[in-house]
Amino acid sequence: MKKTVFILFGIFFIACSSSNKEKLKEVKNNQEEVHKSVKNFDWLLGNWKRTNEEKGKETFENWNKISDTE
Repeated sequence: MKKTVFILFGIFFIACSSSNKEKLKEVKNNQEEVHKSVKNFDWLLGNWKRTNEEKGKETFENWNKISDTE
């Protein structure tokens, strides 16, 4: 009886481990796809002034590129 329980536990553990590995691979692949699909946002760089602000108010934004990923 103990052998059977041990064998079943082993099979369950192996099945869970491979399932988790597959899920991790899937997550990694999805992250790579998202990274590839992100467009170049360099057009945002620079100083911007909001054009639809309330009368008497001015809003400005400054966008700088820190690195290729930030």
